[in-house]
Amino acid sequence: MTVLLSPAALVRAQSIEELFQQGIAARTAGDYATAEAIWRQVLRLDPSNVLAYCNLGLVLVEQIRFEEAEVAFREAICLDSGNANTYYNLGNALGKQGRLEEAEEAFREATRLDPNYANAYYTLLGAVLAEQIRFQEAEVTPRDALRLDFDNDYAYYYRLRAVLIGQSRIEEAEVTYREAIRLAPDNANAYYNLGLALAGQSRFEEAAAAFREAIRLAPDNADAYYNLGAVLAGQSHLEEATQAFHKAVRLDPGHAATYYNLEAILAEQNRLEEVKVRSREAIRLDPDNASAYYDLGTALAEQSRLEEVDRQSRLQEAAAAFREAVRLAPDASAYYRLGIVLTEQSRLEEADRQSRLEEAAAAFREAIRLDPDHTSANLGLQVVLAEQIRLEVSEAASLVRVAPYVNFGTPATVLDRQSLFGEAEVVFREVIRLDPNNADTYFSLGVMLAEQRRLEEAEVAFHETVRLDPDNASAH
Repeated sequence: MTVLLSPAALVRAQSIEELFQQGIAARTAGDYATAEAIWRQVLRLDPSNVLAYCNLGLVLVEQIRFEEAEVAFREAICLDSGNANTYYNLGNALGKQGRLEEAEEAFREATRLDPNYANAYYTLLGAVLAEQIRFQEAEVTPRDALRLDFDNDYAYYYRLRAVLIGQSRIEEAEVTYREAIRLAPDNANAYYNLGLALAGQSRFEEAAAAFREAIRLAPDNADAYYNLGAVLAGQSHLEEATQAFHKAVRLDPGHAATYYNLEAILAEQNRLEEVKVRSREAIRLDPDNASAYYDLGTALAEQSRLEEVDRQSRLQEAAAAFREAVRLAPDASAYYRLGIVLTEQSRLEEADRQSRLEEAAAAFREAIRLDPDHTSANLGLQVVLAEQIRLEVSEAASLVRVAPYVNFGTPATVLDRQSLFGEAEVVFREVIRLDPNNADTYFSLGVMLAEQRRLEEAEVAFHETVRLDPDNASAH
């Protein structure tokens, strides 16, 4: 009868040499839990075993237990501070925790102890410096690695290209990728990244050729199809771009950017009905597909903009689709689109206008909560708040004049206006922060401040309006 033993039982009463062999074999086989148990057993037998601490740290890294790995590597360094490889592994564990400055110190110590340590120059010292946006220093490390280790040329060229891209030195990055392709002609990633470098220079035909080669070598690369579609669209090859985007969606149904671009191309080709059909079929197959609801809502909203017939019913359907999209997957873009549709509905449905505006404001606020830098959502909220104030002004029409711009007149008889003013001011100032050259927002802010008798602040806003738009006579 065969008895299966636990990792602890397996390593009991073994010699340290035998345990080392078992630990290395377990790690090689990917059995990291067993390997961990073995190295801990070694350390119980020999608490000063430097290699056991190093190997324990490595299997802990494999299990994504970076803090524990750090402890193991530091124990090894306490026992032997002259081992470059241990500092390298410590730097790796620190980098995985986002502690970049400490990781940099560890990698620099590794290269100090062993000036010919190519991996320490390349893998992580370069990566850590790039993460800290210290690109010029980061560039040096792959170049040093190339000097030290010619057997790994492809990998070092690959890292060098990433650093050059970080410095917007796209032409040099292209050169390094072509060299990487020379060294590894069957590597799909090299062609893919060459395509990105060429696209960054608006060399779309060459980029398309590179992406096609990447696809030939790796036919399941959704990103390659997506970027091929993008460069084909840039050349106005819309039919080919559509095919590439469709392929990207089939390979990666969650690739949101592909949906947006496909939708834009179909809209440009006036194929909104196709978008609707495709979206409804996707929903039938997967009722929890938020992206399909988003596409459906967008197509309906675009049709309502382009065609007056059935506009109100299309907006209702669009709003329902966007509501379902945000229910399934709360997303700033979907909330923004919902806000736009509800704002349009408020202009068509007089009886429900106020409730539509309130719902639109709530949608824009949620979009801003999810993405505080969403300029369009901030502008949408600004418009809705202005519309709400207009409504209140119209209810007190006998007391308030209506100006051609947003009128923030505030008769004492209109209740709860100050809270709206306060919120509107916050939105105006947020829009200005995101878009400092928006003269219209400065003007609206100035009008609102003037209506509140905050004349000095209003004057500043109007001066800024005139600076940005000297032809704005109303601000003079």
